[in-house]
Amino acid sequence: MGAQSSEHHAEWRPHRSAPDQAVARPVATGPPWPPPEVRRDALLGPTSASARLLTHPGILLAGPRALLLQVAAPGVAAGVADHSDYRTDPFARLVGTLATVATIAFGSADERTGALAHLDRAHRPVRGRTPTGTPYSARQPRLVTWVHATLVDSALAVDRRWLHLLDDKAREAFYREQQRLGDAFGVPPRALPDSLAGFEIWMARAVASLEVTPQARAVARDVLHPPLRTVWGRAGAVGEHLAAPALEAITADLLPEPLPAEFGLSRPGRAAAVGLGALGALLGGARLLEVARAGAPGPRHRARSGRTPAPDTPSRLAARLGRRAVGGP
Repeated sequence: MGAQSSEHHAEWRPHRSAPDQAVARPVATGPPWPPPEVRRDALLGPTSASARLLTHPGILLAGPRALLLQVAAPGVAAGVADHSDYRTDPFARLVGTLATVATIAFGSADERTGALAHLDRAHRPVRGRTPTGTPYSARQPRLVTWVHATLVDSALAVDRRWLHLLDDKAREAFYREQQRLGDAFGVPPRALPDSLAGFEIWMARAVASLEVTPQARAVARDVLHPPLRTVWGRAGAVGEHLAAPALEAITADLLPEPLPAEFGLSRPGRAAAVGLGALGALLGGARLLEVARAGAPGPRHRARSGRTPAPDTPSRLAARLGRRAVGGP
């Protein structure tokens, strides 16, 4: 379920618990995201539809949607609430999940093995009971299947709504590739349909059976209102004021019915739609930059290294700026 475990290694970085007080706290470390490169011998190589979509900066928009879908399953909500530090660092789980997925999909065999072992260690202690007494475990096949399905569906939803990177043929290829990734994660054979059309029907039925509990709403409330002031101080307070409405609008826009209302979210109105349109234009510009830079490395370099650098999109710049903001390398 991507919950963070105390077994993760930690490094120290500064944050602000109050506007004028700098302190330090440990944060989980893991593989980088966006991935620095896509290996030609990876599970999903550089020419895959998955490499094109999952290294694009706009894929970050899929994170809150996927998480809200996940916690609408009570077992996942309890696992996140009981075993994650999402309240103090809500995006660590998102970036950690993206980084792990990217390493397993695009890394070498050794990197893939290490990431899967890391994931298994993190999931091992994630077990307990929901508030109604139902047992849950991060290793339960139905929960593994559901978490994987939300990531696949959310990536496709963001592409359909905002990015338009994949045509119908590429979307089908993406789904087939994600089946291979699901096998690596431990999704049981035949747990999901063989075709994208079948998967879309499966997801619609699954969404209709979800239960948004008070625990799920609490997780969603914290994730959609990130504590930016803990990193940026007074500037973070301004960021919180701006980020929460944007995250709520984007997530409500992407969630299937009837989940927005069940999470207490409203579909974007006309004014918000204008802002989302501007976001779409920004992502379109990011796509042009990706296309321009993707062809930069010459074929000789790729032949020598066996690796293709992932697109140097704005998300990579944002990641660098974020590390500098918190004192990282």
